[in-house]
Order: sequence, then structure tokens, then C-alpha cells
Amino acid sequence: MAVVNKKKEDNKVRGVAHDQMDLLKKYLADQLIFIVDTAAASRRRLASILVDLGATMGKITLHSNYDEAEADLRDRKPKVVICDYTLGNRSGLELLQVQRAAHAEAQDCLFILVTNNSSQSAVAQAAEEDVDAFILKPYTLTSLTETLVNSSIQKLFPSPYRAKIEEGKQAMNRGHLDPAAAAFAKAIELDPMPSLGYFYAGQVEFMRQALEIARGSYAKGLDYNQIHYKCLVGLFELFYSQNMHKEAYEVIRRVQKYFPANPKRLATVIRLAVMNDRYEDIEALYPMFKDLDYRDAEIVRYMCAGLIVAAQSRFKKGEPDQASELLRQVSVSCAGNTRFLRRIIEILTERKVSALYDEFMARFPADQLASVDFKVARFHYLLGTSPAGVGIQYAQG
Repeated sequence: MAVVNKKKEDNKVRGVAHDQMDLLKKYLADQLIFIVDTAAASRRRLASILVDLGATMGKITLHSNYDEAEADLRDRKPKVVICDYTLGNRSGLELLQVQRAAHAEAQDCLFILVTNNSSQSAVAQAAEEDVDAFILKPYTLTSLTETLVNSSIQKLFPSPYRAKIEEGKQAMNRGHLDPAAAAFAKAIELDPMPSLGYFYAGQVEFMRQALEIARGSYAKGLDYNQIHYKCLVGLFELFYSQNMHKEAYEVIRRVQKYFPANPKRLATVIRLAVMNDRYEDIEALYPMFKDLDYRDAEIVRYMCAGLIVAAQSRFKKGEPDQASELLRQVSVSCAGNTRFLRRIIEILTERKVSALYDEFMARFPADQLASVDFKVARFHYLLGTSPAGVGIQYAQG
């Protein structure tokens, strides 16, 4: 940035009240700060601005990717994180949950998202209470300073609305539901956009098993903000707990649409899609699965099982080409899991699609050729490709 522009911005920053700037400097000076951004220039610029605003250079750590930041965050537990919304195929919103878990009892932690567009900003706002603030690129020294000042002051000196919500949360966590409900009711009166208050009011009723009242409270919160993250999750958990799988699926799909995918949520969506016979939705979820940087054994099982069910549905509809492609996705995604490879061969035998046997038999890892799954698959292969009786002879042998 040119020196003349920086001077102009410095003049604007002086417009922030001196007492507020002093509070910000005092707050930043004592905190371990993480800056997480894939762009090196952005990381350096943010660090420079933070030092100018009072942060200590030795307490600022720069991270270029999600995995590196997550591991360090769990270990060192910074209280201030300024993070880009998009970190490769991961999201800053995921890192936010790690920071909140690391400081479960702290009330003065800051998490600020840097977003590229207004739609990302809307999502950041919808994750109310968790995200303390967001900065829309391109930002200036003035806008960054004002954001830091406002968010740090709100943390140190919460508004009456936030203070009442905190009072209610503490009562709720102690099991004192009547005082908690009273605090949340008061909070709702104190803010023109009380989605968060309605969420917590719903949580109290959920704990009381007054489910219709809880459902109504979540719905009221969504009237104010239709993609309010906590209200959507509260509504989903209510439906799911009551085995209202159709309603739960519609809600979790809304969450999946607006908020970045993660393995746990994606597994839930796949499971509910199967339970609701929404097999084409499973096919649409596959690209999200491929984009995950980390896939644990659970999400791999759910995705492969879902694709197999979707493939069987395609076969029943008389669409063998589409079904075969889904089975190929399973064979690639299962990472050599012989249980799924065996099931593919069994399906091909049931459907008499012998032309694909060799392709899928070749997917068995070399060190699994003596496994039960390979032997069963080989049996089905011989049944489908050899003269009558050969498969039986193989099984007897």
C-alpha cells in the first residue's frame, strides 16, 4: 500500500475514540493471535496492521492452511483468531469450532472471519454468537480497526441483550431452567433481531421435553433470520430425536446448503437421504465428499453405502450405465475396503452384468486375495462368467 494512502487511513483511524483505541491496544497486547490465510501477502499485511494497533509481534503466529492451524490451535489455544473464510477445501467456520472448544469457559475470545463476498458474510452472520465479526474484502485499515474495536468492546462490555443471554446460559448449564427461561425471554425484548434469544429459549423447552414450544421458538428465530445456524441445528435435533426423518432431512439439507460441509454432517445427510429414498441426492453429495481434505472411516462407509443403494435404485429404473458409474465411484472411494468390493460383485451377479466383473475384481488389493471377501467375490465371478457348475466346484474346493 502506498504511503500516502496509509497516511489518509491513519487520519481516519484517529476518528475512533481514544478510550476505545486504548482498550483495543490493551486487549491485543496480552493475547496470543493467529492469522490464518492461504495468501502470504494477506497474512503479512494483517500482522503489520495488528502490530500498529497494539499487538505484540512475538505473539502473532501466521498459518497458511487449515490442518496446520488446527493442530497449533489445539496445542497453544490462541484467544484471537483472524481467519479467511476459505482455506482450500476447508472453511474458517470449522476452525471456529476448534477455538470455541479450546476456550469453552472463556468469554473474551475473538474469532473474526475475513470474507470475499456478501454471501459469505451472510453465512458468517448466520453463525451468530460463534463468529464475533467479519471483515469484507477489500478492507482498509479503518474498517479493520473499527471491526476490532467493536468486537473487542462487545466481548469485554457486552450489550444488555448479550449479557442476558449469557446469564440465561449459565443458569441453563446449572440446570436452573426457570431462571434461564426468564433471562432468555427478557433478552428477546432487548434486541430487534433476537434469533439467538429464541434459540436458547427453544433449548430450555427442549430440555423440558416441551417439544412443540421448542419447535415454535426455533421457528420464530428463523423468522428473523432464515439461515440462522443455531436455530436450524436446534430444529434438526428436535426432529431427529422424534424420528421425524423427513422433516429432519429438509432442515439438515438447508444447513448443508448454506454452511460448509464437514464429514460428520455429510454422514448425517447421507443417512437421512437413504431413509427418505432420496437416492439422487446421494449422487449430488458425492462431489462434496471428494472435496473433503480429510475423510475418516465413518464418512467413507456412509458415502460408499449410500452410493451402492443409489446404484441399486438406478438398476431398478432400467438405467445400468448410471448404476455402473456409481459402482465405479464406490470402488474408487472405498480405498480397497474389500467388503464394498465384494458387494459390488454380488450386485453385478444379481443384475447379470458380467461384462464389468474383470474391472471390479481387479480392484482387490494384492494382499487381500486370500480374504473371505475376495473368495466370495471370486465365487460370484465364476457363477456369472463360467459354465454351469464351475462356481459350485470352486466353492467346494
